[in-house]
Amino acid sequence: MKYFDIGYFCSNRLEFLEENRAFVLMNLGPIGVMNDQGASLENKNTLDSCPNPSYLSPETQIPGSYISSCADLSQRVYKLSSVPLSISISQGLNGDGGQSTSTGRTGVFVWNSGLLLTRLLDKINERDSSFLRGRTVLELGMGVGLSSIAVAKMGAGKVIATDGNEEVLQLARENIKKNAEGDNIQVQKLMWGMLNAMDFYDEVDVVIGSDLTYNSGTWKLLAETVSTVLKPGGLFLYLSLGHAGFNVTGEIAGFLNVAVSEGMKVLTKDDGNWPLPNIPSLGDLLEANLNYDEKDILRLTGGVKVIMMQKK
Repeated sequence: MKYFDIGYFCSNRLEFLEENRAFVLMNLGPIGVMNDQGASLENKNTLDSCPNPSYLSPETQIPGSYISSCADLSQRVYKLSSVPLSISISQGLNGDGGQSTSTGRTGVFVWNSGLLLTRLLDKINERDSSFLRGRTVLELGMGVGLSSIAVAKMGAGKVIATDGNEEVLQLARENIKKNAEGDNIQVQKLMWGMLNAMDFYDEVDVVIGSDLTYNSGTWKLLAETVSTVLKPGGLFLYLSLGHAGFNVTGEIAGFLNVAVSEGMKVLTKDDGNWPLPNIPSLGDLLEANLNYDEKDILRLTGGVKVIMMQKK
């Protein structure tokens, strides 16, 4: 089979494919788009399929929610590069009667933000394993558990995987058990806010999370939670993506103001407390590990923002 790099003809591959769907399917047959990491992405005669479960896929808005083209897969496999291990994740989008619904159940499949957070942590671990090794790490809004499982495999001493949804917690427990990471991962229900977070007061070295700030009404509760669980000097690594109807730059700026009022400060490479001397820019590190198709996806949805904060 021949593989065609559609991006050679058009810088915006997604728009090209959508606008030329009929031509592509009738004249080229099954398409495999070669990405810059060497993986062929089989289209299987539909632009709505999930071409490669390890990479980003388009996320589109539907009434009351968003949906990913990979959400219907029962399994996704993610291969780590900093350690020679893979993670197998079961997704649970199919509801009662076999009907797929994401409304109110967004934590039961892997989002692009979760994939990117895991990839970023993996690349950080390649360059500086001390960031995670032996540390107590707490993930907020863990979903299916991908990032929590990943940091456990990367050498974190203890991982506290949290979410507020019982269905999500059960699915994450199954994924953790399947990946044989039950010994050092503690799954806990955690509703945001200072009182609830007191169960982990000053216990955590690193908090991780992705796509947690889309609702401005929860910013204070989120900031309280992060500030409460972190030890003094503890770090918060956070990643957020743009989506239709959301301005990720404004979203992050608003949350940062609230977080600073709760005893957190933003770190940059010029700060004397920057914890990753070999990595001056987390955004650049992530950008360098995106393939062309993923860059298109992010560009069309408003991009990605990565921040590092520290408890004062």
